[in-house]
Amino acid sequence: DYVYIQDVGTAADSEWHQVDIIVGNTSIDLTEGLVVAKDTSDNIFSDAENFAMKLDLSGVARWRVIYKAEGGTGANVAIWVRFIEVTDFE
Repeated sequence: DYVYIQDVGTAADSEWHQVDIIVGNTSIDLTEGLVVAKDTSDNIFSDAENFAMKLDLSGVARWRVIYKAEGGTGANVAIWVRFIEVTDFE
């Protein structure tokens, strides 16, 4: 499983990681180490998903992506895609 570790102080320091093992109620071991140190105010989301999806939009003339951005002002934020709306076909 993957977890999303949200850095509450600096959104750009949030990270995705694969879980290696859960040790009782005390800790989570990751397959790779953290890039940035975390503290107790940060959040870990266990139901997070990280995936890429190919979309064939070859017959679509117009479409839009509805999303929610969380964190900083621009780069290095978590993007939550809500849906893709197709409004016109070729």
